[in-house]
Amino acid sequence: MRFAKHTVLRADFEQTRNISGISAPLVSKGRLIMSQAHGVWWQQETPFIMRLLLTQQKMVQTIDGQDPEEINAKSNPQIFQFNALLSALLKADIAVLKQDFEITFEATPLKEEGRGNWYLQLKPITSPLDKIFLKINLKGKNYINTIHIYDKQGDISVINFSNQTTKPEILNRDERNYFQ
Repeated sequence: MRFAKHTVLRADFEQTRNISGISAPLVSKGRLIMSQAHGVWWQQETPFIMRLLLTQQKMVQTIDGQDPEEINAKSNPQIFQFNALLSALLKADIAVLKQDFEITFEATPLKEEGRGNWYLQLKPITSPLDKIFLKINLKGKNYINTIHIYDKQGDISVINFSNQTTKPEILNRDERNYFQ
């Protein structure tokens, strides 16, 4: 639940998608930067390069050298709603998430083994989210460590975050350029 508390967070990710009817999971890896001022920059590096920029105004996706595809609330409101959801998930922004989800929160007391760990379960209560997702679970300690996404088709996506850092607290020049 700590992403929302930092001005900048950088992390590596590994996403595993278990899709019904496909025997082997699909695995992608990359890096992300979450900036409270600028949005979320998500760069998948394997199995192919894909960049995703999420801001309050737009979502821009670029796949391996192709022209960028920009989506905004006017051009595709339903897809843009998922932009807001993904941003809220990555930031663990409870104020935004509680608009669309029933939220269950559990934390390990600081005096017990595993102290400081927390678990957040989100069950969608609004359409179209309740038609797509069964539930979304977030787990973490100082930062979000894992997101499990369960959809109504039986598919499961797991995103594991590692090497999280909030330093430096401002974006460098190259990082600022990602958000242009």
